[in-house]
Amino acid sequence: ADAYRDALIERARALGIGAQVLFAGTTDNVYPWLRSAQVFALASRWEGSSIALLEAMAAGTPIVASRAAGDAADVLDHGRYGLLVDADDAKGFAAALLRQMDDPVRPASRVDSFDAEAMMRAYHEVLMAATARPDARARAKTGGTRPAP
Repeated sequence: ADAYRDALIERARALGIGAQVLFAGTTDNVYPWLRSAQVFALASRWEGSSIALLEAMAAGTPIVASRAAGDAADVLDHGRYGLLVDADDAKGFAAALLRQMDDPVRPASRVDSFDAEAMMRAYHEVLMAATARPDARARAKTGGTRPAP
């Protein structure tokens, strides 16, 4: 990890941007960093459900995310709460970052849709809907097997 970090620092220096780039390392509290950021970039080509994306939303940081970054499109309501760019569109991603710095689309209170209480309600609704189906109730009574016709 140290060799990779050193290589990145050297690369930034070689590009002439060493003074503008900070490789801060690990932290136990990302919120001060997110609140001071002009924009949060999630450029993943593949991602599960990104906690980092939710943390950026909670901090109120403008977001640019790859459409390939897991559920980012759904979390950002398909661009309503942050900008979305195709994963392989580097120029588009750069343009979206600049746009977010000039005229940001902020996540507002969207993160509230993903707090623990909201998620528990959503799970409850799914479970209630699944068990409300007649065939699910019948299977529950027979220990998971289908009742005889």
